[in-house]
Amino acid sequence: PVIAGEKTISELVRDVIGPPSCTVINFGRHGEKAKKGLAEVITRLNHCVDADSDPYEELMSGYGPYGQYRFGYEPFIKSSLSGVIVSESGRVLTFAHGIGPESDNVIYIAWSYAENGPRMLYQAKVLRVDMALDIAVLEIVAAQIKFPYIAWGNSDEVKTGDEVFVVSSPLGLPFTFSKCEVAHAKRSKKMLKALFNYNAPSDMIQLSENLPAGSSGGPVFNEKGLLVGFVQSRIEKEPNQDQGVDDGGASGGEESKFKSQEKPININFVIPVNEVKKWLEGK
Repeated sequence: PVIAGEKTISELVRDVIGPPSCTVINFGRHGEKAKKGLAEVITRLNHCVDADSDPYEELMSGYGPYGQYRFGYEPFIKSSLSGVIVSESGRVLTFAHGIGPESDNVIYIAWSYAENGPRMLYQAKVLRVDMALDIAVLEIVAAQIKFPYIAWGNSDEVKTGDEVFVVSSPLGLPFTFSKCEVAHAKRSKKMLKALFNYNAPSDMIQLSENLPAGSSGGPVFNEKGLLVGFVQSRIEKEPNQDQGVDDGGASGGEESKFKSQEKPININFVIPVNEVKKWLEGK
């Protein structure tokens, strides 16, 4: 595993946090013809490294929200979110709400050694999904290399005021770096339900930074480069309780139903990595 040791922030981002982070692209459940076309694209771009050409950009230019390939007015890509590589064989953790319970979605992983280098594209399969915990495990198909992967941290050691780092792919922009502080180390599920009608998958870590929309699945690292959690959701606006209406929730893990507000609240919540590890270990 990649261990940080004593590094500057720029070195930490480049050498430790950067390499294990990736972007997960979900094309959804399409017909066999579409899947065949996508397979041809990924075969051509798979393992492609060219200083003058980024295969991820090429993929997005054709299949992104404003790309040439669409189903009527519907974008070809169902969702893009963040993930992190957790094994040298190419296993990836991401969030279930961007994958869904279906096992036959067309999933791609975009990854690069370099901070701003060309993405390398790989097709991936879904191994396991837990919609309640909002975690999905993917695996890169026919990986030809050994991947750098994260070093696990202990989320029980996270304290309010700690400095942490998030690497996400908001709206498909890979390797978006955010530096923030832990606003509160433990927000209980009971309080989040009472205040926002938000069914959190566990007690959550609250972050201080206004993270960009679409950061779901973004790994959260401590100052040593150890993984301590995943960005799961955010409270954007006050719940609408006017005239007896009790709509709430959080964007990301749950549908957001809020009344209009000029300045979004944008409170971000992180699922602690220890909860994810318990699930992976079957506890």
